[in-house]
Amino acid sequence: PENIKRMAYYSFATDIWAFGVTLYEIVQRAEPYGNLSGAVVAQLLHEDRIHLIPNKKTCDPVVRKIILKCLDRDPNKRGTMKEH
Repeated sequence: PENIKRMAYYSFATDIWAFGVTLYEIVQRAEPYGNLSGAVVAQLLHEDRIHLIPNKKTCDPVVRKIILKCLDRDPNKRGTMKEH
């Protein structure tokens, strides 16, 4: 999301975000934001109006915690792959 907001260029934190989105897609067996166009998703991310939250009923609690940490809006709070 920081890339959309032009706060930063690609970084390790961006990779962590991408890992979280990929993990979400695997666990939920669904494309994130699948019903929205890329332009709409970008706009909603820019406005902090869209979030990926794994379903508690279908996602293991440990994996859910990892996904949520990877998808933290603050790039400094996402951690590293070693932490995950």
